[in-house]
Amino acid sequence: MRWNTTRLIVILCIISHNPILAESNIQPTQNGQVQIVTTLSFLGDMVYSILGDNVAIYNIIDGSVDPHFYEPTSEAIIKLDESDFIIALGSPEFDEWLIQYIENSGSINLLEKLYYVIDVSEVEQIDPITNSPNPHIWLSPVIGKLMIENLFNIFVSLDLFDYSNMQTNKNVINNQLDEYISEMNELKAYYIGTKVVVDHPAFMYFLNLLGFIRVAAIEEKEGIEPSAHHIDEITNRMIEEEITLIIATKNQENPDVLQLARNTNSNIVYLHILPGAENVESYVKLLEFNINSIQNPVPPPEEDSLNFSLIPLVIFFAIYNLIKIKNKKKIQIVS
Repeated sequence: MRWNTTRLIVILCIISHNPILAESNIQPTQNGQVQIVTTLSFLGDMVYSILGDNVAIYNIIDGSVDPHFYEPTSEAIIKLDESDFIIALGSPEFDEWLIQYIENSGSINLLEKLYYVIDVSEVEQIDPITNSPNPHIWLSPVIGKLMIENLFNIFVSLDLFDYSNMQTNKNVINNQLDEYISEMNELKAYYIGTKVVVDHPAFMYFLNLLGFIRVAAIEEKEGIEPSAHHIDEITNRMIEEEITLIIATKNQENPDVLQLARNTNSNIVYLHILPGAENVESYVKLLEFNINSIQNPVPPPEEDSLNFSLIPLVIFFAIYNLIKIKNKKKIQIVS
């Protein structure tokens, strides 16, 4: 991607080792709440875990939206403009739409209230599958703790909230994350060296912590359907190397995943990328769901099993309608 001079200036203004961009003159609104907009739902949950009900939080992208292709809605634009603070990840990939909006609006005010939660370049790793930086850093609870600490420091610097309460809340979520890190370390002894195929590179950080080895991704490029040749290559490799586990994204139907699992006699593990769907309303719940799912792979459904199950019912109604028509004709003849 080519960056023009204006964009470089915007990014240099946003990304720095000091996350605070300006002195805060924010005062609580009439209902006593500061209005905070977060670009990704896990950020909103992290903010809430530290500040609680002292703030009103609006999440722009949740688990029902693909963050790679997000286009801001009119509601999101209004929320951004009306917010007291904007919390973003700090990733050019996921924050591209926000950078564009700031550029187009020419609003210095948006820059002054924008805070990036982490310097992505310090924690992002090159994904060997894509040969490019993998931006899905939040799926590692270790990096999650770094984000919590950075958010805490941002809110302390703003001097708007009770320090003692924030410290207590931070300790609570850190303890929860420590428990998940400990559990994942124990599971690593079991999974280390296990080869898997993934539908999407998103789970690299999560799977690395558990010791899995990703050998291939079904989706070669973001948003581009995999070629038949690519699927054949993965199928042959899975059979040759006796790989029997596929990691797939929950709530994103992918027929290639199901067919690949059937062709290789493999099980599937479904994981979530973001909170906001199917009982994973928080960052902690997201990690809990993914850790539980990794231990409970499921076989693919039988091909066309639903259609076969409906055949007797279809036959029944067909016969019933034929009998009904015949009886109706008999009644007409008698009449």
